[in-house]
Order: sequence, then structure tokens, then C-alpha cells
Amino acid sequence: MSASHIFKYIFFTAVFFTFHNVQVLASPSILAVSAILINARTGGVIFEKKADVRRAPASLTKMMTCILCLESKGLNAEFKVTQAAAATEDSYLKMKGGERLLSGELMREMMMESDNGAAVVVAQNVSGSILKFIS
Repeated sequence: MSASHIFKYIFFTAVFFTFHNVQVLASPSILAVSAILINARTGGVIFEKKADVRRAPASLTKMMTCILCLESKGLNAEFKVTQAAAATEDSYLKMKGGERLLSGELMREMMMESDNGAAVVVAQNVSGSILKFIS
């Protein structure tokens, strides 16, 4: 390897680590216990905070439920609320069995309020039952 190649390698390595350190110093202040931000095109990690710590998947499950609902039913589908969904723990919509709600409203409650009852309604109406939805 020639001296100029070695110099270029050292120069680019120094620039990379300098740039990388600047990014680390400029990282945002995140109140969450853990977080990760990934570049969707490259799969590279842009920011992480305790990303390797094992966490319960509850909110990720709700996100996936929303994606499946959007893909199969859209925002304006009318969903019927079952008694089981209305009685679900951590449900903030105060739903009643037999009531009809729009899929978009239910997804908003799932994402903004972490409403478990809304997730149950969506799963039941997308697939026919909770068991069919998860399989």
C-alpha cells in the first residue's frame, strides 16, 4: 500500500470519527427509557438509547395492528364493538357493545391513547376474531 493510500485512509477515518462524535454530542434528549431510530433505506441506526434492553412489545403490537387495518380496511371502515372489546382493560373510548365506530377513530385511539379496547375491536373486525388475527 502506497503512502498516499495510507494517508487517505487515515484522513477518511479521522473525518468519519470526528463526524460520528459530533452526531453523538448532538443527540436529542429522550425521556423514554429506551429508543431507536433506524434509517429505513439503509437499515443503519441513526440514534439509540438502551436499544438492546428487552422490552414488552405492547405498543409495537398496536402499531402492527394499525398497519394491518390500514392495508386491509382503510380509515373509513365501520367496525362493530363487541361486549368483550368494550370490557377490555385500559380502554378509554368508553365503548358499548353493539356500537359502531370508524376504523380511523379506533386507530387514532390505539396510537394516541394506547387504547387496548380499540385494538381488540380492530383485530376482531379485520380478521373475524382475536385468534384468527394473531395467527
